[in-house]
Amino acid sequence: MAVINLTHDALENFDANPAHSHTLPGYYYYDPDIYARELPAIFYRSWLYGGHVSMLAEPGDYMVRDIGDQSVIILCDRDGALQGYHNVCQHRAHRLLEGEGRVRTLISCPYHAWSYD
Repeated sequence: MAVINLTHDALENFDANPAHSHTLPGYYYYDPDIYARELPAIFYRSWLYGGHVSMLAEPGDYMVRDIGDQSVIILCDRDGALQGYHNVCQHRAHRLLEGEGRVRTLISCPYHAWSYD
């Protein structure tokens, strides 16, 4: 991989007028249709960083990450292996966990108490 020093060129070609800049129009950053197209093309296409392995150091440690319109649980299982699951109960599609923490024994749905080990 080549390293390119853009500092000199960037300063030489800098124009303070935003109309002359080379960037996407503002609506690209908030348009729901563009976001919907980006999800499968960018976010669902490859691995994404969810957190450092040190955050899941002990069995039962978990973190919830929302990726687009999907919520996932990343969990350190009883054997110390990392697992990933959809954060949804199979019964009524309720979210199982929020944030980060440690599961003591089972993941239990707060709606009807369906449990997962």
